[in-house]
Amino acid sequence: MSSLQRTRFCLIIEEDPKAGLDLADALDPHGFFVAGPLTSGQAALDWLGRFTPDVAVIDPVLRDGAYPDLLNKLHDLGVPVIIYSAKGVSEGLLPLVNEIGIQRACGAADLVNMLLGLFS
Repeated sequence: MSSLQRTRFCLIIEEDPKAGLDLADALDPHGFFVAGPLTSGQAALDWLGRFTPDVAVIDPVLRDGAYPDLLNKLHDLGVPVIIYSAKGVSEGLLPLVNEIGIQRACGAADLVNMLLGLFS
């Protein structure tokens, strides 16, 4: 990455810290500065009260129930969201995901390509 290019700020919200760190490691060589992984929707909402990332990568399974509020907050901030999961998105969240135009990735290479495409 050229020193003149701006580093992209990516928020990772992943319930499994190891999976989140693996994602961060996959993004690092491509010039992304990663915040997280944050392991709950509420932690992410609190974080978003102070910071705004360029993009957010979210696990579709957050057990604390803050998922719809989190998606709405990111949408209100104009932050592109990528749902990262091999399992997909629950039926109950599909209308919200489709309504605000969230992209879905299912592998690390797929995710990196989507993120690079957002900023090319």
